[in-house]
Amino acid sequence: MSGVVFLILLLLGLPLAFTLIASGMVYFAQNPELPTAVAVQRMVAASQSFPLLAVPFFILAGHVMNCSGITKFGNSRRGNAGPNPRRANAGIRAE
Repeated sequence: MSGVVFLILLLLGLPLAFTLIASGMVYFAQNPELPTAVAVQRMVAASQSFPLLAVPFFILAGHVMNCSGITKFGNSRRGNAGPNPRRANAGIRAE
């Protein structure tokens, strides 16, 4: 039943975090034999996963870089972010 709730809420366009919370609450509501402490421990343990925490921080870093204008540097046609080393050393000749 919690999987069905998850899919329905996801298809309705609810954000993923709220969908996961709602489907988890449905799961624990359907299984009254599970102690409440187990539910709290599992939710806290799941929120402290480093790979899961990295995703929002990468999104935040991208947003900060876009807002600061650092992503507008460089030649966007070629896709590089810095100066071209061939042009930088164009005046230096080995003789």
